[in-house]
Amino acid sequence: MLPKDFREPEVIIEESSRDEWTPLRGLITGSLACLVVTAIISAGWCTVAYRLPEATVCHLRDGARESMGPILGGAVVGFVSAWILFAVMHRFSHMVGGLCPYVVILMVTLIVLSKQAVLVVYGVKLPTGFVDGWEWMKPLTVLTSNLGTWIALFLAYIMFKDGESVSDMF
Repeated sequence: MLPKDFREPEVIIEESSRDEWTPLRGLITGSLACLVVTAIISAGWCTVAYRLPEATVCHLRDGARESMGPILGGAVVGFVSAWILFAVMHRFSHMVGGLCPYVVILMVTLIVLSKQAVLVVYGVKLPTGFVDGWEWMKPLTVLTSNLGTWIALFLAYIMFKDGESVSDMF
């Protein structure tokens, strides 16, 4: 039984405007979370590029048969990375659409460029010879040596930009 003079407690701590969600705050939070995940994925992909560089590079001058493995490997890494990054972005930003897909595209591009930086430093022995240095950072080389990754990123963009997940599709 409550006493006669009982009153509901008065809220004296008001929520500050810092706690209020806004699209900009959501985008910043989602971007920071994606940056952490990007660093983790890049660390793994760069380790593979250091240990097995020929398995991470599609060098179209080598012929189609030798390039199919790296194209498919890059496609798997690109698709899974984009899928994870879309999920992280949507979860932490609490929104879909807007600039979110472009942040994910930027993060996957950072993953690719970090792998390319490993190739710049250590080089790759290809059937046509040893390729090292800034050859790997030329725009056409970045585009062609990561062909599977770019195709997978495009497909992931189409599939996940609106917040869909793979489980929702089936």
